[in-house]
Amino acid sequence: MNSLVVTPFTPNTRSGRGNRTVGIIRALALLGTVEVAYVEFDGAEPDSSLVQNAAIELRKISPSRGFKRASLYRKARARGVPKDFASGLSCELLAALASSDNDRFNRIVADGPIAAATLLLAKSQPISYNAHNLESALRAQLEGWSRRNLLELAHFEHRLF
Repeated sequence: MNSLVVTPFTPNTRSGRGNRTVGIIRALALLGTVEVAYVEFDGAEPDSSLVQNAAIELRKISPSRGFKRASLYRKARARGVPKDFASGLSCELLAALASSDNDRFNRIVADGPIAAATLLLAKSQPISYNAHNLESALRAQLEGWSRRNLLELAHFEHRLF
């Protein structure tokens, strides 16, 4: 079983989110090979348990800024991706996913809403969504979220599920 895990963060155990992500990657490695496409975040290093595991291949992607990223943001917004998630998209991650031979993966896992938005823009094949939170329910509890923004977020999550 070959799996691809896509995450917008360096996979390490420095946070609760990171612990969950590393746990999922390690569990998938028990079933077969796992490729992890991740965006380098704050210069952090991947967890050593992932680096040392022969069943896991780490593919670091360095994001850039500029016109292409602004264009990707507009494209994502036009396709219903909430602005908070669209702003986290990476052209380099999208290009790597669109150009790689993803047919070799039996399972593709989007780690969180930014990765899911990237995969929705890059592919038509089914993905598994690793949601650490139901964002629309979480953010409905926070001040400053308009009804319109919450509905957009709920619609986006509905498409993912």
